[in-house]
Amino acid sequence: MATSTKEQTILLVDEDLDFLDWARAHVAEGALAYGAFFTVGVVICFPEIMLAAAAGYTFPFYAAFLATWIGGSIGSVAAFLLGRSGLQSTVQSMCLKNEKHGDFLVNLDRVIAERGWRLVLIVRLPYIPFVYVNYLLATSRLTFKDYLWPTVARHTC
Repeated sequence: MATSTKEQTILLVDEDLDFLDWARAHVAEGALAYGAFFTVGVVICFPEIMLAAAAGYTFPFYAAFLATWIGGSIGSVAAFLLGRSGLQSTVQSMCLKNEKHGDFLVNLDRVIAERGWRLVLIVRLPYIPFVYVNYLLATSRLTFKDYLWPTVARHTC
């Protein structure tokens, strides 16, 4: 017998809660697994606030901080490198389809070329969704060095 969408959603939530219960009982292994999950979430642009909230619910402060900091940093670097190597033309073409976004992308690239890491630090403020910024920054002339340290530092906020 087929299950309804509502039943499938409840089963998914129950499975997620089972994982969080397991992770809470096994803090070290759970934080490591959650960090890997967080990494994938960043690469696929899953909302960071939901991932961070679940970590805060599940782990003591130090474990939640480490899982989200390390997972967020690795995920950001992976997204940047993926965007730089394989998706750069796709992201650029998506932004250039809209004239307003195209102008923004051109201006962003110019300012980043001039200011480098200082601008990355500014766009890494907590109010700007960092999961999207990774791909936008990948389309610019920003060096990896200028991308890396402000990104890793941002995840401590």
